[in-house]
Amino acid sequence: MAKVAMKKKKRKKKNGATHFFKVMLPGYLNELAIPRKFARNMSVERERGATIRDPVGRSWHADVEGKGEDLWFCGEGWMNFVKGLEIGLGFFLVFKYKGNMDFNVKVFDLTACEVEYSHEIW
Repeated sequence: MAKVAMKKKKRKKKNGATHFFKVMLPGYLNELAIPRKFARNMSVERERGATIRDPVGRSWHADVEGKGEDLWFCGEGWMNFVKGLEIGLGFFLVFKYKGNMDFNVKVFDLTACEVEYSHEIW
């Protein structure tokens, strides 16, 4: 049987990666580090903060602070987002970058399943 060599195509998007994930570790309530490789694409835009859209479509404004490639979500808006969605230690969040400091997020709990939210939570 002949082996067919397959080349893996690398497609690089103009603005780099569009998704990143974070596991909520101690300290996540106050701030959440944005991966350095991801932050490289965002350094110019960080002064105005970020908009995070939860799975129900509500918008949360979070401050973005840091220097160079070290950026993190923080401030009262970040804390309100975490508390409002009842995000706990060990939860897994997937962020999708829409551009212009706008993110969509999916939340997975300790069962490794996506959390289903209703419009009533705050």
